[in-house]
Amino acid sequence: MQPMATAGREFLVGVVGDAAFGPLVVFGLGGTDTDVIDKRVSCLVPVTDIDSHDLLRGLPAPQALAGVDVDAVAAAVMRVGRLAELVPEVAEMDINPLIAYETGCVAADARILLRPVEQRDATLRALRV
Repeated sequence: MQPMATAGREFLVGVVGDAAFGPLVVFGLGGTDTDVIDKRVSCLVPVTDIDSHDLLRGLPAPQALAGVDVDAVAAAVMRVGRLAELVPEVAEMDINPLIAYETGCVAADARILLRPVEQRDATLRALRV
């Protein structure tokens, strides 16, 4: 048993598959705000530290980051990207909510859908560079 997570700012971080480019990491407002402001930003895997901070800055409601540990949230986004990179069977993943605090963040709920790996055209992924 884990203790109940205390209230904080709720975000969504996840992975979706793109038929041409492979996994994308998505980020947006989480919890009940997901239904109200259904705008998300995304990035191709692999996700660098710069990419993860860019995703946070691309949030449609940047004031949502006020008072939270931005580096911890960016690190969580980067780790989700790393998981998608290392485990190609991850077809979809949702952490909602990722609860952020002044110091740190915690994944309060998660869902992962696994599928057999399909061959992808590596040429398309090379276009990212």
